Amino acid sequence: MTHSRLLQLATNDEGFCFDPRTGETYQLNDTARLVLTELKKGQSEDAAARTLAATYEIPLHEAETDTQEFMQMLRINGVI
Repeated sequence: MTHSRLLQLATNDEGFCFDPRTGETYQLNDTARLVLTELKKGQSEDAAARTLAATYEIPLHEAETDTQEFMQMLRINGVI
């Protein structure tokens, strides 16, 4: 799942995220940064959650909840 606007987001290793279309800036935590990175690679929401669970060694259901919450924030902000 890639959206052109999602691909335009610029991020750095400190979690700073810039949307050049709107000029908005966001501060991402490690979880959000990992999920965004996976989505920008073309991974699905489910695949991003699995990567999150494996990376942080957390239960899949927690990773799915975190991913869903981040996706909701992307929708609220009009990114997807």
